[in-house]
Parts: sequence; C-alpha cells; structure tokens
Amino acid sequence: MVFDGFFVYHLVQELNTQLEKARLEKIYQTNEMSFVFVFYLRGQRRFMNLNLSSHNFGAYLTKKKDESTFNSQFLISLKRNLEGAILQNVSQYQTDRVMIFNFIMNDFIDGSVSKQLVFEAMGRHSNLLITKDELIVDTFKKMFFAEGRQLIPQAKFEFFPTTKLPFLAIDYSKIFSYKDIIDQYMGVSPILAKYLIEHNIQIPDIKINPTKQIGSKKSYVFDIFDQKEEKKYYCTISKLMDDQDIEQKVSVS
Repeated sequence: MVFDGFFVYHLVQELNTQLEKARLEKIYQTNEMSFVFVFYLRGQRRFMNLNLSSHNFGAYLTKKKDESTFNSQFLISLKRNLEGAILQNVSQYQTDRVMIFNFIMNDFIDGSVSKQLVFEAMGRHSNLLITKDELIVDTFKKMFFAEGRQLIPQAKFEFFPTTKLPFLAIDYSKIFSYKDIIDQYMGVSPILAKYLIEHNIQIPDIKINPTKQIGSKKSYVFDIFDQKEEKKYYCTISKLMDDQDIEQKVSVS
C-alpha cells in the first residue's frame, strides 16, 4: 500500500465523517503493534484499528472485532488518558503522514481538558504519542537524544523538522522532474510524483477512488495503476485498508 501524505489527507476526512464528536468508549490491544479504539456515536459503536507495524501501518475503520489478547504499559496509559473522552476531530499535520486525534474530556479538578493522540505513520519509524499542552504525556516508542527531538514523557512535543512545503499548491515552474516534487513538497510519494509530472495537475483536484491492483496487490487512494491490469475498487479508504489487512494476516499465517 502506498501510504503517503495524499492518502492521509483523504483518510482524515473519511474518519472525521464517521467519528467526529464520538465518545471513546474503550481501547484494547490485539498484539504488540496494534490497537483497537471503540467509539460510540448516535447509538452505534464504531471500531478503528491503529497499526504501528512497519509492513502494515495505518488507521482505519473496521467491522471486525479482534479479540483482546495483549496488555502493555502503554495500553494502560492510553486507557487512563483517553477512555471516556470525546473526539472533537481528526486532523493532519500540514500534508505529512501524521494524524492528530483531538480529544476533550472532563476532569473533576481541571474541568475541560484537551489532549491529543498523535499517530506518526512513518513505516518502521511509526509512533503513537499522547500529548497535552504541547508536552508528551506518554509515547509508544521512547527515545532520548543529547539534542534535538526528544520522545520521552514531559518533553516538549515537536513534529519532525522539515524544509518541505505542503503539497496543496505545487509551483510547476520550479519542477523539472518527479524527484523535484518529492524533494520540495511534503507527503508526496514517488508514484504520486510521477503521476503529477505526467498530468500537470494540482493534488487537491484529484478525485479519489480507492483501488487495489489484483496482481501485485498494491493499492492506493485513487486508480494510479496500469489500465491493462485487473483491479478492485472500494467505496471507502477504510474498506481498502481492511481488505489489505486481511490479506496480510492470511499471508503471515
């Protein structure tokens, strides 16, 4: 699956339509790298898988109810900080592969409290952080460095530093190859950059159509594949990701 900033751009919109203002009822963990968030909204429970594994990372809605078989210190922290909170919305950091789940919960002492669950969907560098008032409350992966970005509780939260621009308005007068797009704009994968060079189009003008190429099992948020190849289309990005997840589990077993 090509999980780039454009993919996240539309995934965030999809999650907002289904989860905005929902109450986070329960969190459980299915394996070392995967969590399930159970939301309740207008009489319905909605399940969101969040996977940190390097080969299958992402967040998506699912109707499957995997058994809760795993426990960890970070799961306890997630439960303590977020269960019972209302999800105000889901946002994206600029156009990067970073999703921010913005929660509000009532504290008996402090009243209304805002917290964020930050999902950095970066392949083997993927991470999940709980933040409050721009400080890290807890983080799935903890790292301490002599200088620069720290990933430990009570450290100031900072996004990955970058000099790249958001991809919302590409200046083609400064573009001479698809690599120029990758180097200059945040969240653009090679396959998307090549498409942009060929069509000279602005990214927000691309209409999505979640697609899987049957032979290679590659997938993307719109049909970017060879027209001669057999493909399968999905009505939502989550259904595409859910189907991909099933195939991953079958291949592993």
